[in-house]
Formats: sequence, C-alpha cells, structure tokens
Amino acid sequence: MSAGTDVTTGLQDAVRDAWSELLGVRRVAADDDFFALGGDSVLLVRLAHRLRADLGLDIAPHALLARPTLDGMVAVAARADTAGPDGAAAQPPAVVSRRRPPTGPWQGERVRRAWDGDGLGTALWTVGVRIRGELDAGLLAEALTWTIRRHTALLTFFPGVLAPLTAELALPREVECPLTVVDATDSLAAAARAHADLCAPFELASPPLIRAMLVRDGAAHLLGLAVDDTVCDAASIPALLADLATVHRRLAAGDDPDGLSGPVSDFTALAAAERERAGDRPWVGPQPRLKIPPPSGAAGPGRWRTTRAPRSLSVEELVTDLLMAIHQVSGEVLPSLLVEHPRRDLAGPAGVGPYAALTPVWAPCPSGDREDVARLAASALRAALGQGRPPGPPGPPCLVVRIAPPVPPIVLGAATTEVAWLTRHELGPSADVRVLYRPDPGELSCEYDTARHDPETVGALMAAAIAERSAG
Repeated sequence: MSAGTDVTTGLQDAVRDAWSELLGVRRVAADDDFFALGGDSVLLVRLAHRLRADLGLDIAPHALLARPTLDGMVAVAARADTAGPDGAAAQPPAVVSRRRPPTGPWQGERVRRAWDGDGLGTALWTVGVRIRGELDAGLLAEALTWTIRRHTALLTFFPGVLAPLTAELALPREVECPLTVVDATDSLAAAARAHADLCAPFELASPPLIRAMLVRDGAAHLLGLAVDDTVCDAASIPALLADLATVHRRLAAGDDPDGLSGPVSDFTALAAAERERAGDRPWVGPQPRLKIPPPSGAAGPGRWRTTRAPRSLSVEELVTDLLMAIHQVSGEVLPSLLVEHPRRDLAGPAGVGPYAALTPVWAPCPSGDREDVARLAASALRAALGQGRPPGPPGPPCLVVRIAPPVPPIVLGAATTEVAWLTRHELGPSADVRVLYRPDPGELSCEYDTARHDPETVGALMAAAIAERSAG
C-alpha cells in the first residue's frame, strides 16, 4: 500500500469519526450525504472546527458545503493536506491561511448588503491604462498573479454561506489572475463588451476579487483592472500599479519576485480604530433621497457626468460648494453626508487595502448658512482623516464625496503607459448622488439615477458647485 493511500485512508477514518460524533450515527457510507443524515449549517461549522483541531487542517465551511458526501469531504481534506505550490485550484480555494483579517464596520456593512442579496459585490473600482509599444501579454499575466499574491487585501474573500461577515485569506499559491485578451481592432462592439465584462460584479466567495482585461486596438493596448470595493480603495490603485511595474521588471530580468520585500497590508489596527470611532454601528434604515426635481422625459438607468474642475479647488471647498448647491437647488437640509479621503495614518507600510472604505463620516447637514456648511465640511474632513470623531451618528448617506489620489504612469518593459481613467461603479443600494473628485488632473465626476433625477438639473448643480472656483 502506498503512502498516499495510507494518508487518504487516515483522513477518511478521521472524517467518518467526526461525522459519527456530530450526527449521532454509527455507520457512515462513502456516498452518504452530511445533510441527509441530519446535518445543518451549525454542525457543518463544528465539523470544520473539529478537522482543524484534530488534523490541523484549516478548511473553510463553504468548501465542505460544496462537497457534502463523505468521499467529497475527504477529498477536500486531502487537498488541504497535500496541495503543493504548483497545484491548481479547480474551485474557489478550500484552503485558507490561519490569519483572518478583521472587518471594519463600514467594510462589514458592504459585505452584509452583498450577502443580503445574491453574494455579489455592490461596488468596484476600475482603472484603465493605455499601453503603447511592444508588450508581452504572457509576462504581464504572470506579473499580475505575482502582484496579487503579495497583497493580503487581494487574497481576502468572504465565504458568506454560513457567516456573511467572515473574511478569510486564500493561500497565495491558490490564487491566479487570468488575463483576458480581447481584440477590439476596428470593433467598437467588442470594446463595449469587454468593458461590460470588466465591470461585472464579483462573487465575494470566489477569490481573487480582482480581474484584468487587455484590449488590443491595432498596435496599442488598453489594460483594464477591476477590483472589488471591499478589498481595495482608490488610494490603493497607485500602489497596486507601482507594484505591478516592479514585479514585471523583476520577471523580465529573469529574477524571482519572491525576493522582493513587502508590502505589508495588515488591517488589524485600522479596523479596530474604525470600530472604536464608529461604535461598531453600521448604518441602518432606508436609503434617503434628495429632493432634486425629477426628469421631464424618458431617462436611462443611470449615467456619469464628468466635469473639469480647477486643481486649486480644495476638498473642503468642494464639499462646502456641493452642499450649498444642493440646498439652493432643492431647498433641502441634507440628512447625511459621507466623505471618504485617502488615509494611511493607521495602515502602516503602504500596500493595497480598503483603507478609505473604512473611513466614511456621516454628518447631518445644518441650515443653508454658508458658514455653518463650511464648519460641517471642515469637521467631516477632519474626522475622515482620523483627526476627530464624526460630527453625527451613522446613517444612510444622501450624498457621498470621495477623494481619489493622482495615478502616475508606470513602466512595463519598453512600453509607455498613460492612465486613461479611474472610476467607481455602484452595483447595489447606494447614496442618491455620488461624487468622485480627482484633484490631479482636476476631474469631478457625478453618478446618479437618471430615472429619479433630471440630468440637466444635476449637471447644473455640478456646475454651480465649481463655477465660482473656476471663474477665480
């Protein structure tokens, strides 16, 4: 009898013994179903804990759920015991590291909303990089996989089947990032389909929560990256691209990326601080709506409006002007405001992570007096930067203002690059009006529901918010 057979037999005996004890049955056949014998989700979690305690195997409950027979669970356990560095995962990784990253209250709320539905992410970031010059797509794909394996956040996923807010880390060797290549030369339809595929929601139980697409257009290429909002924020995009360039350069030189140091992406301190600041209270209640006049005619499901904004516009001025413009257009006292600002003070060495996603600030908007509004904007920004508590209790926001950092170009071998866009896509319940401000290159984007709000009215609101600064 081979050593491999001995190992498998030992695992089968251990799993069978655990079934017998938990389910109260004396005989278990190889094709018996755990749930048919009286198992349930609670017992499944206890089984995973039992295998961890008895065999030292860290197996996610959802992996056992996917293969509920005795033989199926033995196969999962065998994979956890014998998977080598070259093993390919046919399913979402069943083996996870023993580190489980904590979730802050706001990241946890996004995950909760996803699992209240179908387990799909409710928001993601996309970045487009134009590439001109000779490009090795295979080398780029390898560099993407190595980059993902270096960042804890990009190994994070949320099994959700039994515990929606449980975050787990896939083992680096289990994670790959396939690069989808699309030839869109002389085909706008192919380019449009590629963009739609790139922006599709992620299954939070299936790591990695990042995808890549390379669109060829003649001699030029466009690299599109999409990453779920629960594991990456806008401020992390520059770090992600810079690390991709470093890994690509290392691979091109024939060196092993394992020799690179860092980065470190441990969210423990950040998540704990956010829970303390917010009292660990996720927002509750129905989503409020702004009283902006509705459209006069037919409108589509939603759209983006992008406006050039002066680079001299400070974030505090932007928030103040937007609140004043909304008050003037609607006469409404805004129930709640959310500000997200890039912040590294609690994150340690810069890596990829949901840093800004963990720092929203809810603040009830006061009267339409400009001095009151300016004080609110300053207070909200101080809290967003970790310099004080939020001005008001958490609640569903009407208006979200997100601040994105500049994204410098990267070097990929002999090719030159240029960042084409950085965009956030809301795929589920969200604030009524969402603003993304990029101080460099001075770009202001607004997303809203055109079925509820007149595009011209919202466009006028956006223009009013920056007209005085632009004129100056």
